[in-house]
Amino acid sequence: MRLELLMMVSLLGCPSGSSAPPESSGSVANRSCHRDVRGDLQTITKHLDKGRVEDARLYVEALASCRDAQALPQYFDLAGQVAETRGDLNGAWRAAKSALALAVQADDTESAKRWAVQLARFESDYVWIQVLPGEVERPPIRYAGAVIDDPTMRQLEDVAQGKTVWSRAGAQGFWIFPGRYKVGSSLQTLQAGQVVMLSARSPGGAP
Repeated sequence: MRLELLMMVSLLGCPSGSSAPPESSGSVANRSCHRDVRGDLQTITKHLDKGRVEDARLYVEALASCRDAQALPQYFDLAGQVAETRGDLNGAWRAAKSALALAVQADDTESAKRWAVQLARFESDYVWIQVLPGEVERPPIRYAGAVIDDPTMRQLEDVAQGKTVWSRAGAQGFWIFPGRYKVGSSLQTLQAGQVVMLSARSPGGAP
């Protein structure tokens, strides 16, 4: 069982020898909170069950800096659901990776397997935009469909601002919806599960 859990650690996606902290779905949890964490988690669940995603988001964000909440896999499960429903794909990815890290730390093989499956599902549903670490100059990526929605706009803002996440292979990048985009000077239809290298060294940002 221990060997299985060590293999799960490799799925967390930090480069070998990296001292980077585990990714989370919110700000750094540096304090205990005076909130009823379990009660808040129940409230988030109720809001999601009723389709009130923005109401659920307020509670997720209120718990983001709460050390007690950050120790609970259920928090990251709900935070991931809220983020993915809103189209915050990077946030959903961070939440799933944090839940996997907690499962590994707790020697919970079954939960670790479940979260590894969740990450694999994510990789097959969305587009991974990979960047070279430390590279400032890279081709811009813009939506080229008929109408851009708020989630897609937020995703591209993350790309423009360099707000990267770590892939399971230890690469830096971003998640976006499949669709038609202008990558540098090249128009591309990006498919679910596709990996695109966004680098100044790749003319037009071609994969």
